[in-house]
Amino acid sequence: MLCVLTSCLSPITMDDEEGGVGVLRSVNVLTRSVSPIQYPLTLYIFSADRGTLVASLTQHSEADELALQLSPGDYRMVALAGAGECDLPSSPRLSDIITAPSDGHFASSLQMGSVSVSVTQNTTMSIALHNQLAAISISFCDIPAEATSVAVHLSLIASGLSFRGEYASPTTVRVPLEREGDRWSAPLFYTLPSNGPLHLTVSTTTPTKGYSYGYTLPHSLRPNTPYVISGGLRQGVMANGSMPHDGWNEVEQISFNFGDDIDTVIVDDDIFEVDALPEVGTLWNGYFVVAHADSDDETDRMLLLSTTEWRGITSATHEATPGMATDIASTYAEGALCGWRIPTRSEVRRMCAASGGATLDATNEYLATHGIAPLSTGDDADTGDAVRYLCDDASYSFRWDSDGKSSPVGHKRTYHLRLVRTVGFSVK
Repeated sequence: MLCVLTSCLSPITMDDEEGGVGVLRSVNVLTRSVSPIQYPLTLYIFSADRGTLVASLTQHSEADELALQLSPGDYRMVALAGAGECDLPSSPRLSDIITAPSDGHFASSLQMGSVSVSVTQNTTMSIALHNQLAAISISFCDIPAEATSVAVHLSLIASGLSFRGEYASPTTVRVPLEREGDRWSAPLFYTLPSNGPLHLTVSTTTPTKGYSYGYTLPHSLRPNTPYVISGGLRQGVMANGSMPHDGWNEVEQISFNFGDDIDTVIVDDDIFEVDALPEVGTLWNGYFVVAHADSDDETDRMLLLSTTEWRGITSATHEATPGMATDIASTYAEGALCGWRIPTRSEVRRMCAASGGATLDATNEYLATHGIAPLSTGDDADTGDAVRYLCDDASYSFRWDSDGKSSPVGHKRTYHLRLVRTVGFSVK
């Protein structure tokens, strides 16, 4: 996802001044924003061709001037404000990542703006900053009275933002809620946007069971947008805290009822009573049955394959985000089922034998007919790498158009991911 950061420029003024090669030029930078700027603000000046840092200066208030001298040349200037909670390299390159806090939460908005400029004479220019985060208010009612803890998991949220304005690989943000009378809520917080549709899971722990309620926002979580997320067993929208307004988009309401469209999920290996066993390669209650699993005399078990597919997921050996795939699996809920996981190598061989390999075209045709994204093959359009899916705790990968043979993952490249869920069936 590319964040459009190019500023609307005020007229650039250049003063004619004689000078030869090597003469420094005076550059004055004005910063502006429709929202209050979250000082301190840091201005980074990168060389346009190499992307290396040339200079940086800090503005602590609107009264401070941003003035420096630069050699004639082409530069990329990036203004960053509200980054005190982020992990920043000491001497960044243009391609480096501004990493979000470890829990994914910001107390205030991160603002950014950038512009390319060719310095030939004394120059005065303006950079407009924009909010890079979404503002979130969460509140739920009608949680079971015996609940001891409640948390909301948001997937797939960007884990950072590069100085170029490109979002880093996605992760899952966990938001613990606190009981306030008859509702559970979290203070207003900010987070980076989501990579594709937002998957939201409300997890509740009681002394005897764990429950989850799943919801998928039909579009991505967008920057500069406030969201009020609420739900319960009855209708109602509850905002928790004052939402930002100056320069922000209109507030979006996300409200759902646990008792209606959202089903209660018990985190167990459920056994379902059916009139007849579902067939591999077909849908059962909206879930795709991808292969048979280990069964016994009393229960026939099958593997369900998630209808959601994730791209750009790092492996368990990745230096920066080794837990991305397991984080996704730990919070994913589909329909009335949670407890999804990364498939094992043994399960991969079964799945490819039953629904991949020679039968992959038929599987993909069936999925597409029922509005489900087909399984990917060939080269990844984003990276150019051969499409491979993670398995075995994200330590191995495989291709669906194969016999299911897996190989160890790489340290740098990214992968696709589909999760599986084992269910048991008892014929009436």
